[in-house]
Amino acid sequence: MTPQKLSIITLSALFSFSAFAVESAEPIPSTDVIEIQIDDDASARKQAKKATRKRNAQRQRAQDGQKKRAKQTQQRRSDQAKKVERVESRKAAAHRAARHQTAQKKAHHYKTYQTHKRAEAYRAHKKAQAYKTYQARKAAQARRARAAHSASHVRPHRRWSYRAGRPVRWYHGVFVYGPPPHRHHHVRNKAYKSSDAVPMPKRKIDRRDAFSVGLTSGSYMSGYSLGGEFSDFGLGVNARYRPVEGLGFELAYSYHDDTFEGDTERMTAMLQPSVQVFAAPWSRVSPYASVGVTFTERQYNDNWTDGFEEFNSKVHDQSFGPHAGIGLEIALGQNAAIDFETRAIGYLDTQEGDTLPGAIQTTFGAQWYF
Repeated sequence: MTPQKLSIITLSALFSFSAFAVESAEPIPSTDVIEIQIDDDASARKQAKKATRKRNAQRQRAQDGQKKRAKQTQQRRSDQAKKVERVESRKAAAHRAARHQTAQKKAHHYKTYQTHKRAEAYRAHKKAQAYKTYQARKAAQARRARAAHSASHVRPHRRWSYRAGRPVRWYHGVFVYGPPPHRHHHVRNKAYKSSDAVPMPKRKIDRRDAFSVGLTSGSYMSGYSLGGEFSDFGLGVNARYRPVEGLGFELAYSYHDDTFEGDTERMTAMLQPSVQVFAAPWSRVSPYASVGVTFTERQYNDNWTDGFEEFNSKVHDQSFGPHAGIGLEIALGQNAAIDFETRAIGYLDTQEGDTLPGAIQTTFGAQWYF
């Protein structure tokens, strides 16, 4: 007897006893019916289990497919990242190689440049040594020539020289390029062997036999005898020739105007030849004095007041007279300088319109030397 049949018999007995106990009017099912029901239940459970396994298998296949696709996607991303990394690595390697090559080229060029610089420095050093040797030889020849000249040409003793090396006057070292007289007590005290050995002033520029032209601007100040005063701006040009450093001959022209317009009240034009004496002209800062003659042409139709009354002065004349001035020249180099000067002018002829017989002129200008 199988376990299934045993269980059917047991269940049938139980149902029979229960039916008798409750006195049920219902008929007791037979064993075949119960067995059919149990078989149906078992078949249903098998179908349910089979459907469940099928669903689980489908779900598992779906999960496996999803995992596989995710893994494939991740693999593709990883491969793409590795590919990008390889490309970047190749670019970085190429960049490092290019930088290394550039650095090598720069190092080579710098080494070549340093070699050229050292060669140039060596050539300059040798050239300087040769020039120094040449200067020393020339100086020795000059000293020997001066010594031979001093030995063969003995001059009588003079006040500022020792053993007649050369005469030294009061203007040496100030207006004439030479040793200042106060230094020659060293010669008399045997500090130098001869007056030729006295140090000369340090020369910064050389104005000997120089010609220059310049542009000037400034003011012309004068007035009237009754109290009116005026100051007119002007422009001018000049030319100067210096046969020696301390002496100059200048010709200047300047034009001064009240307003530089058509209805101006005052116009003054001046031509001024001058002689100039420069102090320490071999230095960069050189004071100087000027003397000369001024020729002036004036055209005034001036309305002015003395504070109480109004006046009108009409002047159309030509005047002349001497002038004297002091100035300062500042050298900007061998070929350029700037000048500041103030001149006092005194007219000798009769003045029209009760104008003052004199004027003050101030100028500022630039000079170009040739």
